Amino acid sequence: MPSRKNSKVPVTSKKIRESSAIDDQIRQTGAYNRNLIEASLDPLVTINPDGTISDVNEATIKITGCSRQELIGTDFSNYFIEPEKAKAGYKQVFRDGSVTDYELQIRHTTGKIIPVLYNATVYRDESGHVAGVFAAARDISKRKKAEEAAQAERKKLYDVLETLPVYVCLLTPDYHMSFANRFFRETFGEPQGRRCYDFLFHLTKPCELCETYTVMKTQAPHHWFWTGPNGRDYSIFDFPFTDTDGSFLILEMGIDITDQKKAEDALRRASAYNRSLIEASLDPLVTIRADGTISDVNEATVKVTGCSRDDLIGTDFSKYFTEPERARSGYEQVFMDGSVTDYELQIHHRKGKITPVLYNATVYRDESGQTVGVFAAARDTTEIKKAEEFIRSASAYNRSLIEASLDPLVTISPDGTISDVNEATVRVTGVSREDLIGTDFSRYFTEPDRAKAGYEQVFRDGSVIDYGLEIRHRKGTVTPVLYNATVFRNESGEIAGVFAAARDITERKRAEEALLAAYNELDDRVKERTKDLQEANLRLEKEIAERKATAEELRKKTEELARSNLELQQFAYIASHDLQEPLRAISGFTELLEKRYKGKIDKKADRYIKFIVDGTNQMQQIIQDLLAYSRVQTRAYEFGPFDANRAFDQALLNLHKTIEDKKAFITRDPLPEIFADGTQITQLFQNLIGNGLKFQKPDNKPVIRASAAQKGDYWLFSVKDNGIGMEPRFADRIFKIFQRLHAKGEYEGTGIGLAICKRIVERHGGDIYVESAPGTGSIFYFTIPIKKEERT
Repeated sequence: MPSRKNSKVPVTSKKIRESSAIDDQIRQTGAYNRNLIEASLDPLVTINPDGTISDVNEATIKITGCSRQELIGTDFSNYFIEPEKAKAGYKQVFRDGSVTDYELQIRHTTGKIIPVLYNATVYRDESGHVAGVFAAARDISKRKKAEEAAQAERKKLYDVLETLPVYVCLLTPDYHMSFANRFFRETFGEPQGRRCYDFLFHLTKPCELCETYTVMKTQAPHHWFWTGPNGRDYSIFDFPFTDTDGSFLILEMGIDITDQKKAEDALRRASAYNRSLIEASLDPLVTIRADGTISDVNEATVKVTGCSRDDLIGTDFSKYFTEPERARSGYEQVFMDGSVTDYELQIHHRKGKITPVLYNATVYRDESGQTVGVFAAARDTTEIKKAEEFIRSASAYNRSLIEASLDPLVTISPDGTISDVNEATVRVTGVSREDLIGTDFSRYFTEPDRAKAGYEQVFRDGSVIDYGLEIRHRKGTVTPVLYNATVFRNESGEIAGVFAAARDITERKRAEEALLAAYNELDDRVKERTKDLQEANLRLEKEIAERKATAEELRKKTEELARSNLELQQFAYIASHDLQEPLRAISGFTELLEKRYKGKIDKKADRYIKFIVDGTNQMQQIIQDLLAYSRVQTRAYEFGPFDANRAFDQALLNLHKTIEDKKAFITRDPLPEIFADGTQITQLFQNLIGNGLKFQKPDNKPVIRASAAQKGDYWLFSVKDNGIGMEPRFADRIFKIFQRLHAKGEYEGTGIGLAICKRIVERHGGDIYVESAPGTGSIFYFTIPIKKEERT
């Protein structure tokens, strides 16, 4: 057994590592909290107990017009048009703990006023004392405008109803008369918001046979007749009506039908108005009966068909189209579905002219709600068709112009991605047009930063001339070019992108290089012979010095590696003996305490004993997992040919109890033979399958499937589960040691399993990653090289 003195060394190192880990976690938490605050589109602010601002986000800076430095330390109430109300608000939070929808108006430095609703709550320090207030503001400018617009719309409605020559009133579900127009007031008096049965009949409850109640019951329009207290007869129309604030009302319209002639005159005026509406349209309008015959048309329909109104009415609607069956299917669809939108047809003029149109049609109903026919409106699309054809022709012409050039041509979007190329660009890069479009322009050059600076200069200055670059072909060849580029604009004059043309200057470069080579050749020959011996001596001296340095460096690294392996083995020995022995003692004695004194002291003591047992068990599990993590290198086996199917099956055997308990369904496709450490591959499968079994919703039966496929020089393995999944942003974090995404009480484990998987895969020369989303499960991928290299 090592002495007590020697055993203190790794414990002290552990404390240092734990302290460092805590510091890292604090920094990560601070950065995470900062990102959370800045991710909000709403203004967020924290307020000290004295009312001064301690922190803000970018949204607060924008809404006040003040910088973060100007805001922090100043009185929160300074930035509102009612400072006292703002001060009273945060004081209320400190007093009551929170406020909800506290209305204020922020004053921007430009003078602009922004109405907001604040929700705020106190936050506390570790000791539970109130440390400040966290407040979030929601800009309600749009809501205010919407409310104002709703009020305006309500006023418009009431103004219209006020002028109608019939009585109109709005009734609430409890019979209150919330509105009555002028005609109603002049006929029956001012209701003053009273209930209809009280105002009209002096009753204390609704009428026994209340017709208005029918609308509330059916939520459908209702027509009935009524004799008013003035002795006159009315035709009543009740409609379900939604007010601008979303509340349910009944719109009641009463027409005095005592004078039948007056009603007939109103009907004639309405018919004339409808006729005028139909004829005012420049688009062909038609009404169709249920049997498909035309019941009415406007003048535009007469013109587009070449047939008179009398000839059209009563005939089959479908006969005036190049595809009668399609036309018939169209109006049948309207009768079936209630409407069609942009239904494409071609009207056949009696003299042969064809007019392409788009029909929008809907059914119309009689007073009883029965479908009477179809009302259809056609929009002439001749000009649209011509414009589309022109665009196609222009695009083909532009494409031909681009492809006619022997020089590489390319268009670049404002974000630096390629939007179009010609065939010459495909040849000089060796990349297809589909693969080029949408990628970064600068990636195809030997100097990407210089290429990027080039197109940025064009966006800034409008053009560049003879900008030198070198294009790298996907197979390695390099082509020197000179780029001339200019911006191009859209119809509104805004810069839409850059058009760049490259001239291959390979031959010119060769000529320049040949001339320079010929010029320098004579001088080189004279110097060459005098330098040969000197250079040979220098090379020999340099080689000797490098070999000595390499030998010394190799010796040092060998010693460091041996020392590192020895320390790791010592740690593993201490972790497996010295660290676990006191834990086993604590656990054993605590279990004896639990057996002997459970229920004999008090419930609090029982709970404390359970905490000790759980804590020692968890510490033992962490130590065992750390040992497994360290032994990936220290107790590894030699690589050799190994059947991955055997590793997967052994992993299932190891997990048999858990699989049976969770009623899991686990399958695999045939897996390949690989060059690997078979024991570690078994552990890798066991950890990934165990992960899929563990992270499941309650009562969900796990379904896991493994497969493999050859990808180049690697085998790509996948293990797919139907578990809870995770946010993609945590895909890298989960492979780090002790990194958990859930609270300890939610799912068992120490957060080391996936870190062990990563270390095993990397020892085999591969990579491991995950694809996942919340609620959709996860797919873990790892690669193993096919080439049989020996790795230890």
